[in-house]
Amino acid sequence: MMTKNPEIEKILQVPWTYTLYQSGERLFLSVLCRSRGGADYSMAIELGTLEIDAYRSLGKEAIDALASTINYDPSSYEERHIKGFSKWPKKTRFFIAGQRPVKIEDGPRGRREFAIDLATGEFVETERYIQKIFRDHSPDIDEVDQATFDQRVAQARATITDAKQKGTVEWPLGEETCFQYGIGNPHSPTDPFGRQEIQIYPDDTLEYLELGRGARRRLKAKVKAGLMRELCAAFRSGIFPDVPSTSKVLPAGAALATYRLWKGEKSSTTVVYPNSAIGWEGYDAVQPLMNRMTRALYSAARGETESELFFDVRDVELDPA
Repeated sequence: MMTKNPEIEKILQVPWTYTLYQSGERLFLSVLCRSRGGADYSMAIELGTLEIDAYRSLGKEAIDALASTINYDPSSYEERHIKGFSKWPKKTRFFIAGQRPVKIEDGPRGRREFAIDLATGEFVETERYIQKIFRDHSPDIDEVDQATFDQRVAQARATITDAKQKGTVEWPLGEETCFQYGIGNPHSPTDPFGRQEIQIYPDDTLEYLELGRGARRRLKAKVKAGLMRELCAAFRSGIFPDVPSTSKVLPAGAALATYRLWKGEKSSTTVVYPNSAIGWEGYDAVQPLMNRMTRALYSAARGETESELFFDVRDVELDPA
């Protein structure tokens, strides 16, 4: 009977040098070596008792020394080399980001993330969550066991199927779909407002970022229920992401606005001159609203939180940074 290889988890890595893996109490070291012909290959061994004790006592210093020895004279470790080690199963970790199932895998190419595509229900490779999980330790992303993960995947796919049947597949899960608006240039010496960026989510939350002249302000707030869906619906009923052709010459130093609508991992983007956009189908319902919202958030970022600033923005939380 063929013995099943254990699932291993990466616990230490020096890029282009070595990777240390763990499976229970066992440790495995894969070292990048070079043949006499100049080709790169990996030498993988299981650490012995003394090598494990050294690692527990000295930590990374012990693995650095062992990897250096293997790299210098790989022929001395050929009898310990584990053939096919690169194909051993790597431990997968499971997360829920908002409503979205995400899994992180360790492999020969390093950490890779896969998330449910909000339009198809299938897993696609993404580049959105690894930093949030391992660097930022985002409180909005929870690690779960595989049974819970599988259950949430089934729920997500059922939601997407239901959305398709109802003809609302554009925004089946909402949490990771985002309406983005930005205006201005943070480096313009003539623009007193710098760059303002707004992100609105289906859970009726908003994030605002302001950049300009070395200053940086950020805040979070709540908006009226369903605002993001209203904005997206307005654009879908109009010409977005297209813009009418025009021969008008923009004023010198004109602040341009960027609209971006996310749908799963895909997005549609357009850049417009706000004063012109007010007369375009779809844009005419959105641009006046964004003009008012950017003015309100500009004031709110400076501590002016009176309710009359803008009825759609409330519960403002300033970022102390």
